[in-house]
Amino acid sequence: MGRFTPSPSVFNTTSEIDEYILQTIGTDVSPDRIQYSWFSIANLYFKVGNYSKTEKYLLELLRLRSYDYEANDLLGTVYRREGKLEAALEFYERALISDNVLQHRALDVAELCILLARKAKDETEVKKFTDKSLFWIERTRQVNKKYIPRAVQLLYKTYAIIIRHAERQSDRRGCLKHRDGSTPAASIQWIDDTVKNLLTVEDTFIDPAFHIILSKALLKQLDHQRVWKHVLQRRYNFVDSLEWNLFVKTTFPKLRKLATVELLHESTELIFFACDNVVRLSLKLNIPLDNETNLVNL
Repeated sequence: MGRFTPSPSVFNTTSEIDEYILQTIGTDVSPDRIQYSWFSIANLYFKVGNYSKTEKYLLELLRLRSYDYEANDLLGTVYRREGKLEAALEFYERALISDNVLQHRALDVAELCILLARKAKDETEVKKFTDKSLFWIERTRQVNKKYIPRAVQLLYKTYAIIIRHAERQSDRRGCLKHRDGSTPAASIQWIDDTVKNLLTVEDTFIDPAFHIILSKALLKQLDHQRVWKHVLQRRYNFVDSLEWNLFVKTTFPKLRKLATVELLHESTELIFFACDNVVRLSLKLNIPLDNETNLVNL
């Protein structure tokens, strides 16, 4: 049985829809009628902005057809517009179980997970939402088998959350260790592992700002050798990025003094290379060299 679809653009208010339903359907409603008509009616209420009525009809439909991807998707949109982000995520994910749903919705869900991760205070919540975001992004990329700019952008945002969280937790670990002599490392091992694995997992990132954040997070973990190798690998990727060369110029002379392990022999050459690039790019962009350090927030 196909769905009942009323004529579009004939209702402008909730009262008009109420009257229409009373005249055409009445009050005696069978399960078949719910499955046949309720999504279309919910959509009418949605179009006039009555989200409570939309929710009512969709929930009644989903009690009979929990697998209905259109109903789950629309209810997720209702909850998102109402600011109920976790409820929206639940119903969007239910909709994504179906192969019929548009693939762009998976990236919408990933974006929603990013919003929730940014708001999360508890570490387990941050992990849950960033894991979900990465899952839906990777699913989209695997299905499409091609470069998707939006997917890469969302990966960037997700990893940036993980890395910034790692920086905060690293500071917290330092404070706790200073206070009682112990480090609560077990509960945040996933952050350390994720940050370190990012160096080899994603080759699609070309934004120097991302790699600056990543390098800072590794420095917070005192993983000098790994971050130094990472900077060497990006030596020619960001040769024309003033922001990146300033970061190398101002950070790594200090790193050479602080490191407890011997750095690679290219260290001095790389620092000179960055200094030359800073001068070249500053002159090209007409930026006074006295003000160049303002471009990097260390």
